[in-house]
Amino acid sequence: MAPSLEVRNRIDELRRELDDAIENAKIRAKGDYWISFFLMLIALGASAVAGIGGLSEKFGSQLTGSLALIPGAIAVLASNLKFQQKSNCNRPGRQIAQATRMSAIRRAGSAVKV
Repeated sequence: MAPSLEVRNRIDELRRELDDAIENAKIRAKGDYWISFFLMLIALGASAVAGIGGLSEKFGSQLTGSLALIPGAIAVLASNLKFQQKSNCNRPGRQIAQATRMSAIRRAGSAVKV
C-alpha cells in the first residue's frame, strides 16, 4: 500500500529538517574547533613573546606583564565558553540525527522509493 501524497510530503519535509539540523551541527562544531584552536595559538604566541621579552630585557616590565596576562585571560575565556565541549557535544547529536534520518528513509523506502 503506497502512502498518500500528504504522508510523502511530510516525509520529505522531515528529511529536509534533519538534513538542515545535521548541516548546522557540522558548521557549529567546525566553528567551535577553529575558535578554540586560534585562541590557543594566540595564548602560546603571547606567552612566548612575553617570556622572550622578559628574559632579553628588550621589553619594559609593563609590556611584558601585559603580554603575560593574555594566556591566562584566554584560558578563562575558553574554559567559560567551553568551545571544545560544545564541539564534542554537537557530534553525538549530529550522529543521532543522521541515524534517525537513515532509519526514516529505510522505513519509508518500503512504501516510497527514495
